[in-house]
Amino acid sequence: MKDAVRLLALFILCISGEAVLYAGTISNFPPSTLNATIATEAAAESFAVVNTFFQIPTYNYGHWTGTYNNSGWSMNFLGSPNATQTLSIALTGQYCAVGICDPSNAAIVWTGTFTFGSQTGTSSGSAVLDPINWTDVITTVVGVSGIVGVQALTGIPTGGTVAIASVAGITGVVARKPIANKIAEKLSYNQPTGNVSVAVSGDNNVRFSGYVGTIGNGHISGIETVPEPSSLALLGTGLLSLVPLARRRLRR
Repeated sequence: MKDAVRLLALFILCISGEAVLYAGTISNFPPSTLNATIATEAAAESFAVVNTFFQIPTYNYGHWTGTYNNSGWSMNFLGSPNATQTLSIALTGQYCAVGICDPSNAAIVWTGTFTFGSQTGTSSGSAVLDPINWTDVITTVVGVSGIVGVQALTGIPTGGTVAIASVAGITGVVARKPIANKIAEKLSYNQPTGNVSVAVSGDNNVRFSGYVGTIGNGHISGIETVPEPSSLALLGTGLLSLVPLARRRLRR
């Protein structure tokens, strides 16, 4: 019964927000770069929503692997947050030229599935470009959740760092901590080095999950992390940086 209530709480959630496109036009970016970037954000967002729903506290417990090219992308996550249950997420996306998936804009669309123990679900999303109009819908037999917003992208098509930022308010019948009031996503992709990270924050700007990895030569890899409960509390007060110093003093 508790699992059913939790699923209902997640999938009736609707997240909406808006941002401004700051630099250039997204359609100037190569499709392969857009696919790799959107794939990484979609992966981090999917993990954050599922992790928040199940309230999984384990730190640094799973890995993403994926591929991308000009046509599309795939991302797969596998992790074991506890001794008895495995979390798996699989996403597959494709790049659509103007008029194929949207009559006036290029777009990236994707579908996916997730499994946690005996619970399963599906997802479908789209990022309509210029600017990024983002929609992600997650569905199970007990209900549906939606993530909808306009995101900001900065950067240049080749070289330098590509960044995507979005802040969304949360509406709906039920909202779950730590995203009871808002959810923010910040992606940074350094094209020369291939390093990419996505930080997902919630109420009081406290980060509650993060993705760190690499993009390059058609391959994507990354690690998902979830701060330990004690770290989450300290992050909200700014005292986390003092913990190592305090521990060293105690050992003296």
